[in-house]
Amino acid sequence: MKPKLVLESVAERDIDLLIINKLMTDSDFVKAFCCTITNPKPIDTTHVVVKELHHSKMDSDGESDVFVLLNCNATRIGLFIEDKIDAIAMPDQHGRYIVRAEKGLNDKYDEYRIVLIAPDDYDNEEARKYENRISYEYLKDIANDPYSVALLEEAVREQKKGYEVVEDNRVTVFRQKYYQFVKNNYKQLSVREVPGPAGTNAVWVTFDSLRKGTYIQHKSNKGYVDLEIAGYGNKTAELYQRNKELLIKEGLKVAKANKSAAIRAEVPPMDFHNQFEEYHDDMHEVCKAVDQLMSIITKINYDV
Repeated sequence: MKPKLVLESVAERDIDLLIINKLMTDSDFVKAFCCTITNPKPIDTTHVVVKELHHSKMDSDGESDVFVLLNCNATRIGLFIEDKIDAIAMPDQHGRYIVRAEKGLNDKYDEYRIVLIAPDDYDNEEARKYENRISYEYLKDIANDPYSVALLEEAVREQKKGYEVVEDNRVTVFRQKYYQFVKNNYKQLSVREVPGPAGTNAVWVTFDSLRKGTYIQHKSNKGYVDLEIAGYGNKTAELYQRNKELLIKEGLKVAKANKSAAIRAEVPPMDFHNQFEEYHDDMHEVCKAVDQLMSIITKINYDV
C-alpha cells in the first residue's frame, strides 16, 4: 500500500525542480516531454540527449524558470521553460523570453523553443502567446512515479482554488490616488498601474525604466526607491566600484534585492493604510527620486 503524501502547498519552484529531476534521470520522460514541443518545428526524439539543466537562469532581460540544452542528432536545441501554477503572467513575459533566447542563438545552441508549463485551465492573454505548451495533467501521465503524480495533482488542485485578493479598501484608494498624482504632476514617469482591488500588503509601486532588464520600484514601507538590475544580486560590490563616482555625486547607494542589484535613493517611508493626503510633500520626493534614477540609467556601467 502506498503511503499518503500530505503537502501543505505546492510552489512553482517545486514543479521546476521536479521537471529538472525527471529530465536528468528518466529518458522515457525526456522523449515524451520533447515530442509535444512542435513549434516552430518538432524535435527529433530518436536520439535526444540532455546536456545541461539550469534552474532560475538569469540575465539582464529577466529570468527563465528552467533552461534545458538538448543534443538531438548533432543539433543543439535550447528549451526556455516558463512554469505557472496560478500566478498572473507579467506583461510581455513571452517577449522577454524571445529576447533572451535570441542572444544565445548559434553560439550556445542552433535552435530554441519557448515552452509554457501550466495546468490545463491556466489561461490569460499572455499565456496564449506561447507557441508550445505542456500541461501539468500531461506531465502527470508521463511521470510514472507516485511522488511526481501526487505533487502535480496537488498543484492542479491549487490552481483550481485560484488566488483571490482579500481587498483592503484603504490600500486600493491610496494606490488610485497615487497613480493620479503621478499622472497629474510627473507626466514623464511611466507608472505601472495595477487595476482592481488591492490587498493589504500591496504597498510597492513599479515604474518602467528606459533600459532592458531594469525597472524602478518604490518600496513605500521601507522608504526606498530602487532601480533594480536583474541578475546582479551577487555583484553589488562590482557594480558600486564601476559607478562609484556617479553614485557619490548623485547621493545614491547600491544594495542587494533578492537576485537583483538595487541602485537606491532613500525617501520618507509611507503607510498606504493612512490617508494619501498626508503624504503630498513626500510624494514629490518619491517622484523626484524616480526621475533622478531615470536620468542616470543610461550612464550606469554594467555588463548586459
